[in-house]
Amino acid sequence: MVPAGDAGRARLREGDPAGAAAFARESVALLERTGDMPALRSEEVLFHAARALYAAGARSEAEELLSRAREKMERKAESIEDPALLRGFREDVPLNRALALGDLESE
Repeated sequence: MVPAGDAGRARLREGDPAGAAAFARESVALLERTGDMPALRSEEVLFHAARALYAAGARSEAEELLSRAREKMERKAESIEDPALLRGFREDVPLNRALALGDLESE
């Protein structure tokens, strides 16, 4: 079985933003039911859901998920005391960089 988030990203790549948005909403609902888990980067689920919703024209819903994803990333960043490691966390990790830039259009 393909996780809903992966299926949503595939639909988006295939040019089906409505299908991607449906999977995105399913992924977010599952995340909200289960809560954060140690092996899951919740901010990644939220970010990819935001991308799908943005592509489907649900801009305000996408912006809300992007904000939630940024908040989760920033909470993790707050635990990094070393300035060089913090800069690397924010700038060198592709997901974190995309979150900081608010880039919902790039892969």
